[in-house]
Amino acid sequence: MSTPLIIAPLIIALAPNGATKQKTDHPDLPLSLNDIVDTASAAWELGVTLLHLHIRTDDGKHSLDAAIYRDTIAAIRRAIGKQMVIQMTTESVGVYSPPQQIAAVQSIRPEAVSVALRELIPVSADANSLRENQTYENTASKFFHWLRDEKILVQYILFSVAEIERYHQLLNREIIPADGHSVLFVLGRYTTTTNPGPELLSQYLNLWARSQSWMVCAFGQHEFDCLQSAVHNGGHIRVGFENCLLMRDGAVAKSNQALIMQSKKMAAQLNRPLADSEQTRILLGAT
Repeated sequence: MSTPLIIAPLIIALAPNGATKQKTDHPDLPLSLNDIVDTASAAWELGVTLLHLHIRTDDGKHSLDAAIYRDTIAAIRRAIGKQMVIQMTTESVGVYSPPQQIAAVQSIRPEAVSVALRELIPVSADANSLRENQTYENTASKFFHWLRDEKILVQYILFSVAEIERYHQLLNREIIPADGHSVLFVLGRYTTTTNPGPELLSQYLNLWARSQSWMVCAFGQHEFDCLQSAVHNGGHIRVGFENCLLMRDGAVAKSNQALIMQSKKMAAQLNRPLADSEQTRILLGAT
């Protein structure tokens, strides 16, 4: 690949476990508090400055439990201080309603959080649901502005071309504040064996008309090519077992660290230096 279009500090984020994978998917998947702390510490040593953190209950189920989140964040901070940005997820996994997702964030008050527009502002095509749609939008708008006012770094998750268009509309209407956030472009899905390559990122970027930093996560056999395209085009990348268990050559990765090292090597080849903690916070929207 040729010289990157933009040479700027690169955030490598790690999503080490996700909401649904189990040890049966990979024996090195970090689920316990100690495993998550060890993985975060190793990632920090390798240059990762953003941790996308999912927590689990003792029986391995996805959770937004405030006590578990606080304990996990505190344990990571004891291990590595405040050098790494810890990003809470609001992912519903079909379990949590928008009010429950919002309440969890307001209780925990994390430094950073990822939110899916399609979860917090679901839209029904049923004309009888217009009032409900408006209620979701009003509630989400108040939440988004609260996040900005509290200086919590928000990453809006966008799953399609249509969602990028919707994001722009919500920004123009000031449902989403203009500052204090970044976005994550999702290329593919957990639930399919055939995922898109970098051509989908090209479609996203053709519509992108904002100055906010953008990041990419991808799935399956084309993950590395998508990440490489993102780095080449000035974006940032999220790696880890949540999205993909495979190395570039198709072999199962031995660990999250192996995926990080692979991305570091690619970034060096494209002359993208890794962002430090201060740069990461600024790129995520800190002022």
